[in-house]
Amino acid sequence: MRPGPKRRSAAERIAALSAVSESGCLLWRGHKGNTGYGLISLREPGGQRTRLVHRVAWENANGPIPEGMYVLHRCDTKLCCNPAHLFLGTHVDNMADMAAKGRAQRVRKKLTDRDVELIRFAAETLPVSKRAIARAFGISQGYCLRLLAG
Repeated sequence: MRPGPKRRSAAERIAALSAVSESGCLLWRGHKGNTGYGLISLREPGGQRTRLVHRVAWENANGPIPEGMYVLHRCDTKLCCNPAHLFLGTHVDNMADMAAKGRAQRVRKKLTDRDVELIRFAAETLPVSKRAIARAFGISQGYCLRLLAG
């Protein structure tokens, strides 16, 4: 009986399904998840498993990721799997990195009961858009819509 074709390693598969960008990112061209990160399916003990490509690339270059640690991107490119662009950090490090790079979501403004009353009044009586009301109160349009629905 002839042996089947040799299965490529994760590193070989990542290299085959990636392309180098002008900025030096190794951009994953394979499957992407809903969050925009690259996904790769691997055979591991216990069966097939889908993993984040940048985490697999980090492990291939540096070894296991310590428990509770994240693999962060210096380049801020979700599809990048270049180990030179990746570094380890905690959740707090990830949030600080996000804020330092201007990607932090706005903190939801705490509204008073009077603010909510005014928002609802404006939506019912004034000829202005929900977007304009949200902007006037410094909140997102989605938050404004949730207030009006509840």
